[in-house]
Amino acid sequence: MRERLKRTISPRDFEAVGKRASVKGLLACETFRAVVDVLHRWFPLTPD
Repeated sequence: MRERLKRTISPRDFEAVGKRASVKGLLACETFRAVVDVLHRWFPLTPD
């Protein structure tokens, strides 16, 4: 992404992606699901 933009990635860039991405599309993405799985392992839900 940096090479394509030729500049530093900013929070504004992620905001723009977030406005166009749908939850359904993200959940259908194998790479996104892999990241979510890793985060769940790192930060398991704990009962209150």
